[in-house]
Amino acid sequence: MFRRSELFEKSLFVIILISIFAFFIFSQLQLAGRMLPTLLQEHFPQKAPAEWVYGLLIPILVVDFLVRFFFQPLPAQHVRPYLHLPIKARVLSLYRMFRSWLHPINLYLPVFFYYFIRMTINPETSSQGSGLIGIILFVAINQGLLMWTKAYTGNKLNVILPVTLILVGFVLAWNFYQEALMQFSLDLFLGFVYNDIQAFAPVVALVLLLHFMAYRQMKRGFYQVFENSAPLKAVSSGSLPERLLASVPIYGQLWLLEWQLASRSKRSQFNFFGMIPMAIAFSLFLVLWGGAQPETYIVIILMIAGSYGGFHLQHAFSWESHFFDFLATRNIKMKTFIKAKFYFYLTYAALQLVVISPFLLWRNIELAFLFAGMFFYATGFGFFFYLRTGVGNSTRLDANGKSSFNMEGVTGIKFMQVMVLFLSVLPFIIIGYFLPLQHGTALLLGLTGLLFILTHNWWINGIARKFENRKYVKLNLYRQK
Repeated sequence: MFRRSELFEKSLFVIILISIFAFFIFSQLQLAGRMLPTLLQEHFPQKAPAEWVYGLLIPILVVDFLVRFFFQPLPAQHVRPYLHLPIKARVLSLYRMFRSWLHPINLYLPVFFYYFIRMTINPETSSQGSGLIGIILFVAINQGLLMWTKAYTGNKLNVILPVTLILVGFVLAWNFYQEALMQFSLDLFLGFVYNDIQAFAPVVALVLLLHFMAYRQMKRGFYQVFENSAPLKAVSSGSLPERLLASVPIYGQLWLLEWQLASRSKRSQFNFFGMIPMAIAFSLFLVLWGGAQPETYIVIILMIAGSYGGFHLQHAFSWESHFFDFLATRNIKMKTFIKAKFYFYLTYAALQLVVISPFLLWRNIELAFLFAGMFFYATGFGFFFYLRTGVGNSTRLDANGKSSFNMEGVTGIKFMQVMVLFLSVLPFIIIGYFLPLQHGTALLLGLTGLLFILTHNWWINGIARKFENRKYVKLNLYRQK
């Protein structure tokens, strides 16, 4: 990219924080691997702990692939810096595959199973190392399948549809033949620990096949980024969503701008299109496995309830820094500009609530009330807090940067702002606990958020004045970066 990230200049606090967070995650995986055999033995004594976990390896791998598909992007390929060098396309394709293997998501299963295998496999009668190699091979299957699906340069439906059919077929097969599939999974893993060549051979062959297919796809699409960067003719009509957004009175053109910023940027499009499916998946998790105390997950619910705005609005004005010259030199009503943002992300979050509410009302009334209360709090007070504090942010964001582990524009101050918002729900939980009302916490959160939504004209006026006063200061700061 011919430049250093801001992380190396002024945000070293963030990399230290990420290192501490990574250490915490892997320590928890280690703890889970050590404690899970005891917990399974106490609560599910009808089977040995090894039979439970190794019998569920196939569904574990299916869930792992789904997590990868939504959260693990391929490394960005920047072709231009290499076009003048005598480097073969296959070399850079292999390099890209190697970089994809360095993603942290490839570590959590081996780390967990390393300790679980040590607790459940007897080294005197079988090989713990061969069992861990088997787990790594399973991870390699998912990694190869992910690289193949993500690197495909044609119509994505040609890849997504077969993978979807396979996953649906597995769900149906698991529903009717659960015991047989669990026994097959257990036997396959035992084949690894007993060094059975019949267990290793098909798995290794599948790993090699998927990585070869991924390599062919990456090599075939090597020049895609370069060729697709050629200027395109503007389409006056636009797509159907763009035409609908542009037709909205007063805020149409500004909503269209938000849509284009979100949908055309690598850094934002994943969350923008993935937030509603993520909210549905998280709701299913809470209903089926979350337990009886949804307040335990209240911070995650706060993020999910705010939907895309809860992730994005902290960077709202930093996002505009790439065309801030235009904003600073035109007679644009900042109140209308900010109000359009607020309405856009409020509408998106409301659509998400409408989608998940029927299921929650059907299965868990308490959780439905908590989600509704948190929706008003996240979109009312949360959006106000992010927009108000965002006026003071002066770090420029690269709108075309990769979607994850992109530290440009991330600072310790922004992290502290997020922590303040998370901690702000604690008084409501405490007061709601002592209220002689059912759903007291949800009611307090909802009323507080509704108050900010109803008074949005007043506080948006104040943010707009603050933004106008800082406009040229921010412009100078942006030009220094």
